[in-house]
Amino acid sequence: ASAPPQGKSGGDYQKLAQWMEKTTPELRETVFASVNPNGSAAIEAVDFLSLHLHTAVLAARRLEHFQTWIYENFGRTTEVFRRIFLTLDEEQSGVLTRKVFVDGAKSLGYPCDTTTTRSMFSLLDRNFDGKVSLQDFQKLLEFDGENILKDLDALKQMS
Repeated sequence: ASAPPQGKSGGDYQKLAQWMEKTTPELRETVFASVNPNGSAAIEAVDFLSLHLHTAVLAARRLEHFQTWIYENFGRTTEVFRRIFLTLDEEQSGVLTRKVFVDGAKSLGYPCDTTTTRSMFSLLDRNFDGKVSLQDFQKLLEFDGENILKDLDALKQMS
């Protein structure tokens, strides 16, 4: 791979160069088309904003499903959420990493796949440190997916 263009991050450029080497022109065209709904010659910032909003809406819906599943199967109290957290935290570290959360949800019997469960973690990780504390997890009791979705819809209208 060649040197990154001036002003570009070497790590990001290397990842892109490696991806380009591994993929076919057809696959690259498909990916480009998926983030370029207007069919423009270039991907615009609004295209990325729409993609991020779609991802956020999907994550909110998934977290809402997880919350409902916990309510229906275990209950709605702070104590229930504390016990679930402690069950998920098999290493007893006091925090859940993405992997621990995904593995724990699966062991609890959560009926969704790994990709679905992984996407919920970002909404639980309130300070974006890659960890969910008991306090963060218990915020799921207060989670109101409809309000978040209304806010996301308002953002979508502005894009």
